[in-house]
Amino acid sequence: MDDYIKFNNQTAGRDKIFRLIQYCSRIVWYNLDKRGMSVNGVQKAKKLDETLGLMRRLLRFGRVFDTLHSALPVMSTIDDQVIRLTSALSRISSACFMAIDHIVCLHKLGLIHKNCIDAPGWDKTGTRFWLYSIVMGLVRDVYEIMKVYKEACQMRRRKIKGHHHNYQRHRNSHSDEDEHSTRVIIKGLPANLNLTLQQSIISARIITKCVSKHADITIDVVKNICDLFIPLTILGYIRLSPGTIGTLGIQEDERVDAQLTAVGKRTIDIKDIETRFRLTTNKSGHYLINYQTR
Repeated sequence: MDDYIKFNNQTAGRDKIFRLIQYCSRIVWYNLDKRGMSVNGVQKAKKLDETLGLMRRLLRFGRVFDTLHSALPVMSTIDDQVIRLTSALSRISSACFMAIDHIVCLHKLGLIHKNCIDAPGWDKTGTRFWLYSIVMGLVRDVYEIMKVYKEACQMRRRKIKGHHHNYQRHRNSHSDEDEHSTRVIIKGLPANLNLTLQQSIISARIITKCVSKHADITIDVVKNICDLFIPLTILGYIRLSPGTIGTLGIQEDERVDAQLTAVGKRTIDIKDIETRFRLTTNKSGHYLINYQTR
């Protein structure tokens, strides 16, 4: 089974190349047709689009088995129930899409008689499974982002408590504003609003740190969102031009397949988001929050 999966992974790289060329050709024929240019050029670009689509179906042929096989370690190695469930459902939905895609591919090649199946209906059902797979991936990504942010906020609260107890001891040594600290105060604004402003700035800083620390989640979210519009358009839920679909499809179709066993085990390095807080008041009674992130 491992040798079979290894062989299929080699064809996955070719599929990505053909995907790029296919969606580029879609952009080309759409723009040529929109500008009323050569009909012959439009037909050639459309033919290339259709041919590459069929070639990608052939390259995906048989991948339903390793897709199902990849769902097994997800259900046995990931501790987080939400991540385990969404990852497994995404895999199973993707496998169902590929199984139907194989049948439609055989029909297009003439190996299945036209009267045996309703090819457009089967194709639409397969697209629905593709959509389910993308949605489950997005749910997983959003959950992971919330989890990472929650851990960062808990760490921030622990730092606040620690610095609150040591505030008097550190007051003199930290009386001058550090070049890496941030101090924001708006005169005339109520103290509670000033405090809310500081907390918002701190939250934005932590989110930025989380995004840079977990860039793989952010990239996966962007890719899933781009892919989401393609099946939605095919199923008729939204209307996007072929040129827009081509632009969305150009993004490289890389997933976190090789990192599934580590999906639920991301941790936050305290040193990366360590925040120091000092809450003081000025002569006018306004709150000042000095913090630095290192």
